[in-house]
Amino acid sequence: AEAPLTGEVSIGRFYQQPQLMELYGTFPGALSNPDLEREKATKFEASGFFRFPGNHTTLRASYFESHIEDGICWVISIEMLRAENIARSLIRGAEFELNSSPAKFMDLVLRTTIQKTEDRSNSNAYRGNMLPGEPDHSYFAEATFHLPLHLDLSGSLEWRSVIYSDRANRMDQPAVANYRANIAYSPFEKTRLAFSVDNITDEKYRNFYTPFPMPGREYKFTIIQGF
Repeated sequence: AEAPLTGEVSIGRFYQQPQLMELYGTFPGALSNPDLEREKATKFEASGFFRFPGNHTTLRASYFESHIEDGICWVISIEMLRAENIARSLIRGAEFELNSSPAKFMDLVLRTTIQKTEDRSNSNAYRGNMLPGEPDHSYFAEATFHLPLHLDLSGSLEWRSVIYSDRANRMDQPAVANYRANIAYSPFEKTRLAFSVDNITDEKYRNFYTPFPMPGREYKFTIIQGF
């Protein structure tokens, strides 16, 4: 029988070259920065998994920590976006996730992430501040219902706390909740039709990777055909 409690630990050293859009600002409103250094990071993660009796519910708890050198972040200044290196920074936190299938027709996912981010550069103007684009708290919940006639209906909620657009932590983007709904129909084994609505409540928010406000409510229709 499978053990109800398992765990894993990982540690590694990572390197990442700047992307083309970070080096050359390949979209409107973005400035180039060809002098970017590659990111270097030492990452540690420890996770525990508990499977409840019946094998219908799994709980995962993780602790993570990243020590980053020359980390690349996007900052907004005077409505323009530019990628910059941060000499030293730290991210540490915990994440909890519950996956459950309480009935054959229903799947649930609940996830909470709590983290602390810190700019550890030598500049007094930035040292100790939160990293741009990184919230302290974020929550996710999703429910999927497997209905008759090959229909699947799902709804999700994603909430994040305040994030900052600049290293000085003066340009804040307020906390925001995003609601999504999706209905999918599979008339054949390899065919799937889906209709979804994103940002149902028409919240005004800004995607961190663009200096311009995002559109409001979005409707999408997708056809997936396998061969």
